[in-house]
Amino acid sequence: MKQIILDKIRKTVQTIKKLVRGEEEKRRITNNKYTENRVFKKACELAELPPTTRQASKYRRGRGLAARYAKRALSLSNQEVIKETFSG
Repeated sequence: MKQIILDKIRKTVQTIKKLVRGEEEKRRITNNKYTENRVFKKACELAELPPTTRQASKYRRGRGLAARYAKRALSLSNQEVIKETFSG
């Protein structure tokens, strides 16, 4: 039992060291892939813009027309998910 706990602690310490050094694999999403995000698409729809990679870049930085509609888009998107979930 003691050995199992020590092994888990060692693995955790190794993982933390890797994260600090930046060796852990970074999982990033590209702006091209982000254009498929439902909230982003809804924001673009509200702003009457096409969901392009350039607009996704601006949106993620809080710039551009679509970013102005981010909160409303999130609200509408969540309402749609709730309707889909409970209307079955």
